[in-house]
Amino acid sequence: MNVVDPIMRGHLEHVVNSLVNETRGSIGRDEIREVVYDAYEEIAAGAKFDQFIPILTMRQARLLLDAREYRSGSKRKDFLSVLLVCGTNAGRSQVAAALLRFYAPGRLDVVSAGQDPAQATNPEVVTFMHEHGVELTDYPKRLRPEFIDMADHIVFVGSNDAAVPPDKDTERWPIPHMTGLDREAMREAIEGIDVRVRDFAARVLPGAQLPPSIFDRRS
Repeated sequence: MNVVDPIMRGHLEHVVNSLVNETRGSIGRDEIREVVYDAYEEIAAGAKFDQFIPILTMRQARLLLDAREYRSGSKRKDFLSVLLVCGTNAGRSQVAAALLRFYAPGRLDVVSAGQDPAQATNPEVVTFMHEHGVELTDYPKRLRPEFIDMADHIVFVGSNDAAVPPDKDTERWPIPHMTGLDREAMREAIEGIDVRVRDFAARVLPGAQLPPSIFDRRS
């Protein structure tokens, strides 16, 4: 473990305390601390601004702890879990995750990740989605075995791949990488994701009434 300065260590211990309270004794403090510092090292390695590290570490550690509890059977799933994977987790998978949450709010647990995560989300993609009424809230994070274990459905957005157990529901969407695309090409790529997200939601949530496509609502 890398040396952590005293101020950041204080923030991380606050994260540990918060997660101890959240888990209500189902996971020991030492295990939670191990997960928090593991999450911190991944987040800190790609962070540009220290002030965001504690909250991102909290989000990452919470995901990892949830995965452990689901795997051990100590926590029951309330919703189907969907994992969306692309190369850098900076555009395609984040768009897909945001659209799933937008079309089926509160109906699915959605996680996005990448095999080689970028340091930041593609700002052009963030702007485009914001203009269409959808906010990208995921942060780039590495694909972990825990995320695969936790998922009921796994979608590879692009040409990337990973080892997945045969019992997982898996599909692949041939969406181009968005880095360097002009505005029109980006729109076409995101429209392709939008169509696939809506088809996917209709399949895994039969009978759900989806709101209109973001491309139907505005230009």
